[in-house]
Amino acid sequence: MPAGDYSIEISVEDMDGQRLASRNIGITLGSTQGQVSHFTVSSERFTVGDIIDIEMHFANVGVLPIDGEAVIQVQTLRGEIISDYREPFTGLPSSSVIPVTYAWDSAGALDTDYKVVGYVQYNSQTTPPKVLNITTLIRNYLPTIVK
Repeated sequence: MPAGDYSIEISVEDMDGQRLASRNIGITLGSTQGQVSHFTVSSERFTVGDIIDIEMHFANVGVLPIDGEAVIQVQTLRGEIISDYREPFTGLPSSSVIPVTYAWDSAGALDTDYKVVGYVQYNSQTTPPKVLNITTLIRNYLPTIVK
């Protein structure tokens, strides 16, 4: 049967054909499944005040259209949310991809490490989060000489 919405009608009749009870149940055949297929930041190292471009693609890999909300957050390493961007979408067809872009203005950020988290909530499900680390810090690793 093709994917879609269906109705099942259940009837109980006696031997004379008299309807004793009936019930109608709606069901949906097919699956909703999505995945974050692409997640990038414009720079892993930045200077406070820079604009960091974040791009995420969400793909509908199921057979039914998807309604949902894409979420991109900038967080401290301890998980405190610094910036929260949400973009709702409706009716994303099967085998389609929606790009989600966000430009985070880092003005007011501290000189430290951050993580960028992206995920999508759809049809009572959530994709696994994608995480990228970004920083304002310059790390120099000096060679070690052992005699």
